[in-house]
Amino acid sequence: MSFEEPVYAYDMLVVAGATLPQRVEEDPAGRLSGTPLAPLVTALIDVHDSLAASAASLAVSEADRQARLEVIEQLDAALKESEADRRQRLDVSDGDDS
Repeated sequence: MSFEEPVYAYDMLVVAGATLPQRVEEDPAGRLSGTPLAPLVTALIDVHDSLAASAASLAVSEADRQARLEVIEQLDAALKESEADRRQRLDVSDGDDS
């Protein structure tokens, strides 16, 4: 019995058998060349790689979005503080005119 890395974090993947298959890092599509399933496996590998690239791109985009949101919130707070100061100065100067 072997516990393998699951596809999703909330899953558990167990492989059981008399002899356990060993995971190798070589190209899986190359191992299947000449079999009827080769095009299907190649397509699945391509989709997996594409999804992984999209997830990485999304993570970068999300980090950028969060950084920009923090800057916007800081600028908004500074603007509100500036507007409050401006109103206070106008109120003081309007009181001096009376």
